[in-house]
Amino acid sequence: RALDDSGSLVSGLPNYSADSGMKDVGAELYSVVSFSERSSILVRYAYNRLLNDAADSPVVTVDGSRNQVFVGVGYFRRF
Repeated sequence: RALDDSGSLVSGLPNYSADSGMKDVGAELYSVVSFSERSSILVRYAYNRLLNDAADSPVVTVDGSRNQVFVGVGYFRRF
């Protein structure tokens, strides 16, 4: 999606229009720890490296990073 004049004005970032292509590459790790038959915890770690136009976007070059990391924890309970 393009960052047009109105979006640029609001964000303070320059106009930008991305072409099609590969956005990123990455890897994810999941671990599930069960405490009983009814409760578990899920831990997720993900790393992505932005490529091509996604990496060249002003959102990334001005105020971000090509390296994207996500860590999440979830609790599950069966009834």
